[in-house]
Amino acid sequence: MSKLLRQQEKDGAVAFFLPPEAPALVICFVRVTVEKTTAMPRRASSGINIGQIAGIAAALVGFVVIAALLFKLIAGGLFGDGGGSGPSSRKSSGNAAPLSLMTYRDNANSLRGNVYRVEGKVEETLRWTSDRGRLISFEARDATETMPVPVLVPEEFSNLNIERGSELGMVVRVDRDGTLVAEAIDE
Repeated sequence: MSKLLRQQEKDGAVAFFLPPEAPALVICFVRVTVEKTTAMPRRASSGINIGQIAGIAAALVGFVVIAALLFKLIAGGLFGDGGGSGPSSRKSSGNAAPLSLMTYRDNANSLRGNVYRVEGKVEETLRWTSDRGRLISFEARDATETMPVPVLVPEEFSNLNIERGSELGMVVRVDRDGTLVAEAIDE
C-alpha cells in the first residue's frame, strides 16, 4: 500500500494521495511547524508583605471597635445604662453649663446650638401637639434672676407627668429660633 501513496508538498504542508484506481480516497494533511521556545525562570514566592499584615491588623482592630460599640449599645439598653444617645428622664449631660437668663433675654440667637442646664418651676402648658410635644412656660432661675422662658418638651418625654407648679431641672438645647428644647429632665 505504501507504493500506492503519492506525496505532495505545498506551503510546508505534506499531502498523501492514493491514485484514482485505488478503492478508497484518503487525504491527510500534516503541517509541521517548529518554534523555538525559551523557558522563563520561575519567580520566587515573596510571601506575605508588611502592607498585607497592616491591612489585616487594621481590619481586626476595626472589627473589635465596632463589636465593642455594639455591645455597649445593646448591653446599655438591657441594663438601663443609657447606651443610646436619645433623651432620658435622668440627667444625661451633667457637665452642661447653667443658662445665663440675662444673656438669653438679651440675645437668644447668640446661644443657638448650645446645651445648658436650667432649674425652675413649670408655670403652665402653653400648647401640645402629638408630633412635636408640649410647649411649656417655665419659670427659670439662675444666680441673679428669675424669668419665664418657653421650653419645648419633645414627645419622647410623654411618659413624664409635667404638671403646673412642678420643680424640674432640665438640660436644654437652644434651637435655631431661640426656643429651648429639653434634652433631659430631672424630676
